[in-house]
Amino acid sequence: MKKILSTLLVGLAMSSTIVFAAPASTSNDTLRTSSTPAKTEIPLSFVQTATEATLSQDPKESNIYVLTLYGVSPYITYVTNRPNRATGLALVNNFMKAWSVGRYSFKRINPNAVITAAKINKNLNTGNQVYIIQLSHPEYDIRRSKMRYYVRNLGPRKFILKELKMQGVTLVIN
Repeated sequence: MKKILSTLLVGLAMSSTIVFAAPASTSNDTLRTSSTPAKTEIPLSFVQTATEATLSQDPKESNIYVLTLYGVSPYITYVTNRPNRATGLALVNNFMKAWSVGRYSFKRINPNAVITAAKINKNLNTGNQVYIIQLSHPEYDIRRSKMRYYVRNLGPRKFILKELKMQGVTLVIN
């Protein structure tokens, strides 16, 4: 199991999709990256947190926003879905490298995400407001602990302001 999890971490650096496959010569499962033939693909979901964030309308396009996360950890949490549950941490730098790797890369097929915050525009988020979005074009500044994505709203809740300021932010990427 430890070998599988360590291989999973290596695979995370290579791709956002990890693949389990059984070689023809043995019945033991081995872990391979999406660049090798496989029987079953196991997608990863990611959880990224930040102390603060802004969501601002792009001045060039009315339906595009820029999400800027401040106080971002250099690590991102990942989790697989059942039945092969696994969780762990990966460097955000490796997450960025994996963004464009593989046939199901986030660059080719932009991921969906859910964003929520403890406070929105200085008000406690007592209504548990969440926004369902699509992410693209990530940029990471490790020195400033800052991450930026371009965002398209997918959910029924529209962005009614040109800018939202958030504190205690959680972004779930899938």
